Amino acid sequence: MLKNIIFILIVSANCLFAQHDHKLQHYLNKLEKDPDLKNASITFHAVHLSNGKVIASLNEEKSLIPASVTKLFSTASALSILGKDKTFKTLLEYDGSIDSNGVLYGNIYIKGGGDPTLGSPLYNQENPLQFIQNWVSVIKNKFGIKEMKGTVIADISIFDNNIPGGWAWGDIGNYYGAGTHALSIYDNTYELEFDTGNPQNPILKNIYPKLPEYVLINELKTSTKQNDNSIIYGYPDTDERIIKGSIPAGKTAFKVKGATPSPDKLVVWLMKEELKKHNVSFSNDTFNVKDNKERKILHEHNSPTLADIINQTNMKSINSYAECLLNQVALTKYTQGSTSAGLEVLYQFLKNNQLNTDGLFLTDGSGLSRSNAIAAIHLVQILQLMYNDKNNFEVFKNSLPVAGKSGSIANICRGSSAEGRVYAKSGYMTRVRSYAGYVSTLKGEEIAFAVIVNNYNCSPSEMKAKLEKLFIALAEHH
Repeated sequence: MLKNIIFILIVSANCLFAQHDHKLQHYLNKLEKDPDLKNASITFHAVHLSNGKVIASLNEEKSLIPASVTKLFSTASALSILGKDKTFKTLLEYDGSIDSNGVLYGNIYIKGGGDPTLGSPLYNQENPLQFIQNWVSVIKNKFGIKEMKGTVIADISIFDNNIPGGWAWGDIGNYYGAGTHALSIYDNTYELEFDTGNPQNPILKNIYPKLPEYVLINELKTSTKQNDNSIIYGYPDTDERIIKGSIPAGKTAFKVKGATPSPDKLVVWLMKEELKKHNVSFSNDTFNVKDNKERKILHEHNSPTLADIINQTNMKSINSYAECLLNQVALTKYTQGSTSAGLEVLYQFLKNNQLNTDGLFLTDGSGLSRSNAIAAIHLVQILQLMYNDKNNFEVFKNSLPVAGKSGSIANICRGSSAEGRVYAKSGYMTRVRSYAGYVSTLKGEEIAFAVIVNNYNCSPSEMKAKLEKLFIALAEHH
């Protein structure tokens, strides 16, 4: 009897061990002992999607700073909770009344609906601000308004419009530090165009879109290096910005992108400028409507579908879009969107689907905060969850960059067995490199994997090259 039990235990142990890919596990163990990673932390996990069996793992429950792979949580939860066909509405409204002479005794309101794509060059590169021209056309031509006794007012009440906690001071003035807003425009970014022919100080030539009352303190220097080493500093909702660092010398039109200080104010200002062009007069003061304060709709602007927005979020790793999605899921439970409320809904979504959240620490939806901590097993869990969601899986998977083909991993694994087989979100910040996604192996198996490395001693490109070998090993798994 005892011999039979021992035999069964040995067979079971051998079967469990056989689930692991020895070649891949060997490389992981070797990677952990790499001199370039002697001060580093690494977490890795990979499973068969058909049965959930582990292929290989290393410190899979160790929580590390994840960078942009965090977006897998915000995009997956938004897709599951809101649905792929969801759109976000921006309303053009008015109060008061319009008389027979085209005089509006009231105000026009732009009610933000949390559409992150409003005026985005990703959707209208030739004329991103065409939506404002359309709005003024509706006001003048459809409703016949020639004069407003009131003014244009932004209603941004559905979001708290704050920068998420944990974002660094050196990030929030730059384009990737653009937060989410109930009323966004041009991806909440602007472009500074510099002439760097002067060997001492770059000269600011242009700002697009033009920002009213914008004050830039230019402390930039030119450099022989060809990369952008500029940093823009400034508080949100203030007009003063300081730009430091260096940009390449000898350029006639070098562009630097920053985060728009107050997107809602910019939308209102641009709207007023367009009204002036079409000779629609207005006051700069709010008109007090005494008899009827109920607003009426002038126009409804719909965003692209959530499926499309998620594709842009993951493929181009747009932080402000990810934060917007977190705010939007908060609106399913609360009357106002915020980072904290969105995270509450996100955690509840994970728990409702029996995902283990022990050691999962999220402070934003994009991964820009270094206060986030995620383990590889957390990422693999969300990937498995989405794989089993037959209504949304294709949308989710196709939003991920493809090795050697598209997005942030277009330049990795080219010419290898992993090219075109790895669909993964990447993450990168100083001393952080991460990837998580799906692999279709040469033998037709489907794998979910995740890897995060913190505090490596080599260059980012060298760390990326080391991880490419993991992708190739996964693609060749059998």
